[in-house]
Amino acid sequence: MSGEEKNEISDKLRRMNHLLVEREGDSYKDLVNRLMEAQELFFGVLADRLAPSLNDHLTKLPQATPDNKKLIARTLNADLKALGLAIKCPRTGKPAMLHVDFGVVAPKGRFRVELFDRSRTMASQSLSRVELTRRPLRREALSEYWADRVSGGHSSEEPTDRGHA
Repeated sequence: MSGEEKNEISDKLRRMNHLLVEREGDSYKDLVNRLMEAQELFFGVLADRLAPSLNDHLTKLPQATPDNKKLIARTLNADLKALGLAIKCPRTGKPAMLHVDFGVVAPKGRFRVELFDRSRTMASQSLSRVELTRRPLRREALSEYWADRVSGGHSSEEPTDRGHA
């Protein structure tokens, strides 16, 4: 990790600390907004910190067979999920997962990038450098339907969904 990257991480950590410090007179909404900003910074720090080591690790792993590729994809996806991260699709810049296709077209297997909406964006025989981003929040199935149904269709509360899918 370069000195510049270390400085960027230090700057993010200082900003995060500033956001987390208790302030007298803070309203609930002010606090939620500050904590959301701190959370975004946190995931950015995780991605910045992990990416160089991950990419170094990936270059050392065998990728010659479909089984090699499946093991890489399975392990990578599990580790990133546990950290709240995902790979960043090189084509769209959106959060994605890594899968493996193999068969007649690609007998040695190929890595496939799949967005969380299940659309496939690209495939490659080998895995090169990956970038990381925050994993999208999971949207609970039918949550809006039941919230509307329980409230009789006219909720007096403000929506809590902050645009996360």
